[in-house]
Amino acid sequence: LDMACVAGGMLSVADSTVKAVNENVIVNLYGQESDPKIHAVCLSDILIKGQDVKNIKCANTLYEDAFPKEEMDFILANPPFGTDWKPSGSKKDEKAENLKVQFAKINDEVAKKEKGKYEAGLPSDGTDCQMMFIQHALYKLKKTGKACIISNNKPLFAGDVGSGESNIRKWILDNDYLEAIIKLPGQLFYNTGINIFLNVFTKQKVENRKKKILLINASDAEGEFNFHKTAKKSAGNKRKTGWDFKACKKELPE
Repeated sequence: LDMACVAGGMLSVADSTVKAVNENVIVNLYGQESDPKIHAVCLSDILIKGQDVKNIKCANTLYEDAFPKEEMDFILANPPFGTDWKPSGSKKDEKAENLKVQFAKINDEVAKKEKGKYEAGLPSDGTDCQMMFIQHALYKLKKTGKACIISNNKPLFAGDVGSGESNIRKWILDNDYLEAIIKLPGQLFYNTGINIFLNVFTKQKVENRKKKILLINASDAEGEFNFHKTAKKSAGNKRKTGWDFKACKKELPE
């Protein structure tokens, strides 16, 4: 599942990567995208790949679960950074009215408490919804599954002690859901040059990893490990391209 699937790029790469490891494995792709036009583009891509278009829904992940009867083996997503999810009260335009409707539906989900996806509550910051997508991922994940969510540093540091963000982080740690945080190099994405983090979650850690979190600094500022390559041509803020572990100059520590 990619519950912020946009045009389906990450789903397509996940499909091809898994099949490169084992061509006989059956991969079922699920996606949610709130923009109808982008959703239509994703449907066409999924159709070309022979996947079931019924598994790609036009739905707002902040308050909708398009697959209520399904739990997922794997979840990956690159949720939007810095997106308003509740009204500020300072504007009276169409966007503000839409946010009011959205916020009411989000609060309906919060009212479900442990039966809903916002068991840990909501962030205090109404201008960033990354931690809400993380909670949705954990809500949909099988006990034996894994989720990998791309974020900036706000889910790690935003909010004072006792804030919504702090309470969500506490809930994640108390339940031992967080397996690893990996800091990536900057300039890997089109719309931002900042360092990005991979947050890896699981509900059922192996015995020797329980109550432990693996922290990996793969930002590779000096290019020591060749975790990335300089792109042949810049695209917006994207000036670097994927990791090349085979070209690592040094053996990585355990």
